Amino acid sequence: MHLAKQLGLRLRRLREDRGYTQESMAAKTGIDPKTYQGYENGVGDYKSGRPFNPKLNTLMAIASGLELTTPALMMVLFDADGAQETTAPRVAGGSDLST
Repeated sequence: MHLAKQLGLRLRRLREDRGYTQESMAAKTGIDPKTYQGYENGVGDYKSGRPFNPKLNTLMAIASGLELTTPALMMVLFDADGAQETTAPRVAGGSDLST
């Protein structure tokens, strides 16, 4: 499976485990709903089919929307062992690069 698809599946699990819809995550993060949907589907540009490649500020917004620190989100998304994605600790106040 393509890396972007794997990351999208992990992102979807994190969202669903918190009981959020794609629409609510888009609203919480300020990301266009279609763009957020593309991230979960592993697609960054539907016209070209290019894999998603979000900027750091986008990842920070997603982490905050999921009540995770940005480093915790990165650890979950890039965990090669396939550990439980939902065990990442939630942090009140959203993401913080200093933690």
